[in-house]
Amino acid sequence: VMLWVAGQLPLHIVRERLMSGDSEFLRELTEYVESCLIGEFMTGSKDEVSARVPRGDDSEDRGIHTILVDKSGVPDGYVDPTLTLPEAPPARFCDEPESCRCPDCIALLSWWERFKLTLDDILIRSNVHTC
Repeated sequence: VMLWVAGQLPLHIVRERLMSGDSEFLRELTEYVESCLIGEFMTGSKDEVSARVPRGDDSEDRGIHTILVDKSGVPDGYVDPTLTLPEAPPARFCDEPESCRCPDCIALLSWWERFKLTLDDILIRSNVHTC
């Protein structure tokens, strides 16, 4: 599988900068790699996100059957985002949604906040390991 990210440096340029000893490039690359390994969340610390994400009784690991665990401690209307498709962003908004206050841009900013919460919910459920 090959992944190409638009706007990123081509591999041969990265190689040239690494081999040339470009200290600014090396510093920024090191900061990027370290940030990937920190395990940060978008809406708070691990403890804050963990406290906010509703969970059923996790006292017994039931593997795939964990979805059948009693959910009485989960708020009404809450849907586990690992079991659903994500909410699509609004289709219409202005070029500067951060400064615009039209209904479309307000809807986009609201969607971004829900996106961050949903992403952190998924990460705390699926990408936090205790082993």
